[in-house]
This record gives sequence, C-alpha cells and structure tokens, in this order.
Amino acid sequence: MTKFCPKCGTPNPDEAQFCSKCGAPLPNLTLPASPPAPMGGMPPSYPPQYPATSFNMTKLNDYNKRYFSLVGGILTGLAFIIFAITFVLLLAYPFTISGGTGNLAGFYGVMIGTFAMYLVLGIFVFLIGIKRSITPSLTFITGLLVFLYFILFGVGMFLLQSESDGLFQTNSNGVELVLGSVFILITLILGRSFSPINKILAYSFMLVGVILAYAGVGGLTNSYVSSTSSVYVIQPSAIFFISSLAIVSGIILPIALMIDVFMSKFPMGKTIFSIMLDVILLIFSIGQIILGSTIISAGIPSTTGLPGIISASLYMSYTAGVLDLIAGIFVLLSSVLLMVNNIVTISKQAGRPSGYYSPPPPPRY
Repeated sequence: MTKFCPKCGTPNPDEAQFCSKCGAPLPNLTLPASPPAPMGGMPPSYPPQYPATSFNMTKLNDYNKRYFSLVGGILTGLAFIIFAITFVLLLAYPFTISGGTGNLAGFYGVMIGTFAMYLVLGIFVFLIGIKRSITPSLTFITGLLVFLYFILFGVGMFLLQSESDGLFQTNSNGVELVLGSVFILITLILGRSFSPINKILAYSFMLVGVILAYAGVGGLTNSYVSSTSSVYVIQPSAIFFISSLAIVSGIILPIALMIDVFMSKFPMGKTIFSIMLDVILLIFSIGQIILGSTIISAGIPSTTGLPGIISASLYMSYTAGVLDLIAGIFVLLSSVLLMVNNIVTISKQAGRPSGYYSPPPPPRY
C-alpha cells in the first residue's frame, strides 16, 4: 500500500518511515476495526423458500401406514374371526340335539371344518394387519388356507346334495369349488418358481381357479336367494353385489401379477402394478362396507325364545358386521391414499425426461 507525505504529497513505499523528498515523518496507517458481528452471528443466506403444495404426500403416507392400514387390517382380521366363530356355532348346534342333524351330519361336520379354516385365515389376516407387511412365506400359507377352505366348501356342497335326498337343492354340487381349489394349489406351487414362464402359467391357473371357485359359490348364493324358505340374514341384492365385487377382484389380481412379471424392471411398471393392487383393495373395502351396513341395517337381532348357542351366534354376527363396516371405512381411506400417491408418482415418471435426476431437497433450518 502506498503512503503519501502529509506535507508535500509525495508517494512513498509502504514500509517507509520518512518522506523521500522532504524528510517529513510519515504516519503509520492501520485499517479501522470492523464492527462487531451481532450476537449469534449472521444466519447463512439461502434461496427463497416457496410455499409447499396444499398437501404433503410423505406425511399422508406415513399417517396412512400408522393409522388407516393398521386399524383397517386389525379390524378386518377380527371380523373374519368373529364371522367364523358365528358359523361354527350355528353349524355345531344340531349336534347338541339328539337326531338334530338328521341325514346332514356329514355336511354339518365338513362345514364346521370349513369355517374353522376360515377362522385360521382370519387370524392370519389379523397378523398381517399388525405387521402391515406380507412376506412370500405368509402369502404361500394364506393361499394354502384359501385352497383348503374352498376344497372343504366344495366337499360340503357335494355332501349336501347326496345327504339331503332332494330336500335341499343347489345350483352347485361343489365340483366347481373343488376344481377351483386345485387350480389355486397349482398356482401356489408354480408361483414359488423364479422362472417368468412358470409365473405366467401360475397366474393363468389362478385366473381360471378364481372363476371356477366363485362360480361354485355363486351357484350356492343363487340357491339361497331363490329359496322361499330362507330367512335372510343378508339382503339378496347385497349378496349378489358382494359376489360380483369378489369376482372382479379375483380377475384383476392375476392380471396385475402378469403385468408385474413383464414390467417389474421399470419404475412405471411397478407403479402400475401397485395401482391395480390399490383398486383391488378399494373393491374389497366397498364389499366390507356393504356387508357391514346390511347386517347393521337389520337391527340388533331378537333372540327371544332361541337357544343360548343360537343367540350367541346372532349377537356375534351383528358384532362382526359392525367391525366389518368400520374396517371397510379405514381400508377404503387407506386404498384411496395409496392410489393417489401412486397416481402422483406415475404422473411424475411419465413427465420425467431421460437422464433426469431429482433435485436435492431444500435445506432445513
């Protein structure tokens, strides 16, 4: 830095003590001290933050996992369990009376085993609701329970035809249910393979098995609805609608699994698969709401003059209907939130150019 002589104005080097022209002493120049920084220092400057969108999908998804899916899964499992106990009590009642089963002892016995299997299936659904996840092993065991449930149901229908001596006729003799359960078993065996061809075959067998199984259940349902002597616990229109929802879900599932085989390596393919599963969950929740609301709309059952075991089963059926309605609402909310999240994800994936990288998140204070 150059020093200027205060007397003659001659420039001098920075280290000079006296003016080189007139010999006058040069002043020692020091820079003024910078003003002290305010307490705590200045905050770092960041780019302006813009208002967030009207909803935060991350928070919604977290809320969904912690509340909606948890409560919906647990209540669904409990409803399954109580429904199963209800039917076991109803079917066991004739055995408490001498000759109460008539010629249908085999039918009642098999159906008790059928709904006992439904009870175990409900326990697994309950556990899945608590874990909020399903592993391949749990999927296999659940599928095996479904296989046993349908095959026992089919055997029960066959026994009903052979033991009733024409007193009770159904539009299904159980053959469709047994064949459907066999196809489901083949699905479970082939589905554990890592080969894409085996998986496609497995899901094709699943599609056929589901159609056959629900054809058998539909035959029994139609007989129940058309029977003039039936005492309706559930309205016929609700039975038909729930059966229709079930077959739609059963058809969508294997198609979604086939899509996943071909498109699982692509992010958009996985999202499409997730959306189809969300649709199945949505349909399932609608069926739950219809079933629960139908049972509740019939009112609290009157048990005057009825045996204790029958009264208990009717009250349990009403309780299961209440739980099923509440569970259906939670499952419906969960499926809608999952679907919205996946739709937002797939819209971002569709509009994202090749080589695009997501920007880093904004800094947090």
